[in-house]
Amino acid sequence: MIHRVGEEGGDEASEVDWHGLRIAYEARDETEAELRARFGVSEGKLRYRRERENWVKRSARKIERGTLIAKMMRVLALQLSILEKQMKEPVDKEAALLGTMAKTMEKLMELEKADAAQRPAQKDLTELRRKVAKRIEQLTRRNDVG
Repeated sequence: MIHRVGEEGGDEASEVDWHGLRIAYEARDETEAELRARFGVSEGKLRYRRERENWVKRSARKIERGTLIAKMMRVLALQLSILEKQMKEPVDKEAALLGTMAKTMEKLMELEKADAAQRPAQKDLTELRRKVAKRIEQLTRRNDVG
């Protein structure tokens, strides 16, 4: 039987702990060369498996949910500030966008609460969220009146 580089088959490929290798690869705690040596696979076999199974790229950045929430809060606050400056013009599209962003942020915050214990920074975000929600409500009232 002929095997091309990277294909499974034979004794060598069946002995590789591909699941363990994938976890270690995506954790990014070791270099690729260290992983190949530890799991006993060639560069070609690793590349073949990685591409075939769409492993997470090592260059992909890990972003924690709390960091994402904080960034979204800053963007939302900036958008509200811009919206307040443009109150003379119709703001329906912008208000809808801000509403969608607020809902997304709320879902992220719920997920974060489910995953981790409350941290002091979360309390600050909750207060900021209340302020942003109040400002959105005020803008909506102004838009309805005007």
